[in-house]
Amino acid sequence: MNRMLVWTCSDEDLPYSAEETSHLESLRSADFDVTVAPRSLDWDKLAAFANVTEPSIFHFIGHGTRDGDLVIRDGANHVRRPATDVVRLVREASPALEGVYLSGCFTAKTAPELLESLPPAAGWAIGTTAEVDDELATRFAERFYEHLIGSEMRPRQAFEVARVYAESDWGEEVSHTAWFRRSDLPAVEEMAKTISSALRTIFNRSAFLEPMRQELSMQALDDALLDVSHTLGTGQALSRRYQTPIPAASIPVEWLHDPAIQSFVREAKRGITAARRALRELSEAAAGEDHVVGNGFQLDPHAQIQWMRKVNAVDLARNKVLRTANKLLTRNGVPPLQVISVSFARNEMPHVS
Repeated sequence: MNRMLVWTCSDEDLPYSAEETSHLESLRSADFDVTVAPRSLDWDKLAAFANVTEPSIFHFIGHGTRDGDLVIRDGANHVRRPATDVVRLVREASPALEGVYLSGCFTAKTAPELLESLPPAAGWAIGTTAEVDDELATRFAERFYEHLIGSEMRPRQAFEVARVYAESDWGEEVSHTAWFRRSDLPAVEEMAKTISSALRTIFNRSAFLEPMRQELSMQALDDALLDVSHTLGTGQALSRRYQTPIPAASIPVEWLHDPAIQSFVREAKRGITAARRALRELSEAAAGEDHVVGNGFQLDPHAQIQWMRKVNAVDLARNKVLRTANKLLTRNGVPPLQVISVSFARNEMPHVS
């Protein structure tokens, strides 16, 4: 029997969370059990509760932070914990765990690292890489489980169906993202679209999502750009936190030998080098600061404009890489990536007479 554990860590600030929980409970059947954790369940009791309920699916409802933490209950307070730590805790308590669904904003900011704690033979993880409307989050979850449980689709298929419905109903590309074990992928000769989907996942991470103005750390961004370049060269995805390989998120290096993919990789790596060069110039101008926010605003207007241009240069360089990737994705029928909004619009630049 499949079992789901639902842990809600939001209060009244997410009005659709109760509806989402109710829909998940409605999935209960003779073959599928659903346990909704009591509202009083906190971080210290989560492992024991998961050990008793032994979920094969863990569904979290709540808030995520821009750097990939989940906001969870810890006694009378709400605290931040890395999403990977929460997943790993549930996995250790329940060896049956196969799927993780983190319903909230920025819940998958650490990208495929969420898969590290799942079983080696299978596993899937779903979350978001940006802000998400509360109602949209609820509707997406409903669609996904309707097809995963009700229609007995495979997780990858159920996710794609839910994404098509959401983008059709809401008229925009959704921020929901999923990662699956590579064993679900077809043979090399059948997978032009699958290669592109894997490459899309490589770029659908924080290093290519946020304007430089919102990046938490220049050094962290540079490290992330290096990780992407490493994956493009070896097929090996690295954990941003531990710098260890993530087999489930890696791709066979043989995929990169296709002539069309080789051409793309060369151009993309050149673009990443250019982005790192722009980032290095920005870092040098920051005079030891590792953050954009707060820099450059005590300068005279001429210097301030130069600072803003250096910040925008990092965004524009990354967008060049994304546009290169989008050519390949579009050609193979894979949804394109959203380009980054530049940090400073022209009308924000100070006027210089």
